[in-house]
Amino acid sequence: MSLDDLFARSGPSIKGNSMGNLVSHQNITSPLNQILYGPPGTGKTYHTIEAAVKAAEPDEYADLGIEPKLGANEEQRRLLTEMYRTLSDAGRIRFVTFHQSYGYEEFVEGLKANSEDGEISYDVEKGIFRQICDEAAKHTTEKAASKVHNFELCWQAFVEQLAEQDSLEITMSQTSFHVVDFNAKRIFFEKSNGKKDHTLSIKTLKDIFEGSREYTSGLGVYYNPLVRYLKGLVATEQQPATKRQNYVLIIDEINRGNISKIFGELITLIEPSKRKGADEELELQLSLSRPDDKLSAPDKFSVPDNLYLIGTMNTADRSLAMMDTALRRRFDFVEMMPRADLFSVYHIKWQEQQINLQSLLESLNKRIEVLYDREHTLGHAFLFPAYNAAKAGKHELAFTHLKQAFKNKIIPLLEEYFYEDWNKIRLVLGDSLKIGDNESLRLLEVQKESYTELFGGEHGLELYEDCKTTYQMKPFDCKDSIWDKVEAYIGIYSAKSVKGEVVEG
Repeated sequence: MSLDDLFARSGPSIKGNSMGNLVSHQNITSPLNQILYGPPGTGKTYHTIEAAVKAAEPDEYADLGIEPKLGANEEQRRLLTEMYRTLSDAGRIRFVTFHQSYGYEEFVEGLKANSEDGEISYDVEKGIFRQICDEAAKHTTEKAASKVHNFELCWQAFVEQLAEQDSLEITMSQTSFHVVDFNAKRIFFEKSNGKKDHTLSIKTLKDIFEGSREYTSGLGVYYNPLVRYLKGLVATEQQPATKRQNYVLIIDEINRGNISKIFGELITLIEPSKRKGADEELELQLSLSRPDDKLSAPDKFSVPDNLYLIGTMNTADRSLAMMDTALRRRFDFVEMMPRADLFSVYHIKWQEQQINLQSLLESLNKRIEVLYDREHTLGHAFLFPAYNAAKAGKHELAFTHLKQAFKNKIIPLLEEYFYEDWNKIRLVLGDSLKIGDNESLRLLEVQKESYTELFGGEHGLELYEDCKTTYQMKPFDCKDSIWDKVEAYIGIYSAKSVKGEVVEG
């Protein structure tokens, strides 16, 4: 489905000509290189979809009328997701994840071994970055409708002719040459003087045919007549007009890759001022891309100015300060921090009490920030299933989602952050505040082992205390689990008033 079809199906309520939308069109701009960074669960993936659509189709994005402060509503979010899928299917949005073993060969270009008739050959295989750069370069300017020759059709006609004859004579300005055979990569020909074993590259022939390369010297005296011969075999086709289009490459977990290893010499080319068409544009000869025939000029590579790079970075994996300096200079950074205020309207009402998710998340993150740092706080995405269920009035389901969030997301993250330092985990969960009647609501069991009882009075251990204190998380799935009680969650942020948040009515 095209974007026009998508908007046509959605009706005039979304795409309109209101003054508000007309004004918003003027403000829809996206940086060419940006990184969304923040702790886990802060909506980086969620916002990447919006950022990608905004960069690829700024006018269509503006027509959605999304308020920057409020964000997308459910209908706008649905349309954003559909637009994202449509653009992805069209190849205008691509996605890649960096990791420690990811390299230049996968991202830009690498050598791929092929076997033909028992002979090994190596071809240059383009990586995702090279692919999307090449595609974006075709749509940097608007082109009017025109009649063009289709290389595949012309080549097929040429192959059929050669199959019926021993050779095909190609006329030059003063002489001629004969094409006698071809394989997957090369064309074999004989000169008019009878000399054999001469070859032309099919790839170079296609580039000259389609106008992406000029070849006036050396083997150009053979390529250009062959191009004219091919174009004479099949009539031209009508090529529709094309408009400038933006392309987007999303790089997930950009901080996990070795930037120098992945980008190589291209790190400079992604700068806005060095892009193709900019005042300081740069072109480089790629390390593996060499011409098939030694007499032709080498291909030059540049990054087009209609390609947008959007990275995501989890600050719990690596601090922003530890990022590659060359990368930091070339990207705009957008911080994505936990938004507890998103839970301000609805509470979970269960067991005749209510759980304030905003206060719960704020309390957890304040303690984490003191005991660790703000880059390892907990994202609001972990609690959204519970909040959305409460918003829909499904409070039993909301409570179940909350329990699952602690079991599968929050507690494992705390264990990772504090390297199983259970005393700090106990502090984050507020157990130290649960005293007196509220001690039963503590989420961790405290166990003390006396060294004297274990080893006797002459154990000889040089210790400040005679006992060792250990902590163990109370089980989630046992009968009468503390995690099944509303008071346990209220006690995390309000231990002194656990019994006070009673639902009225």
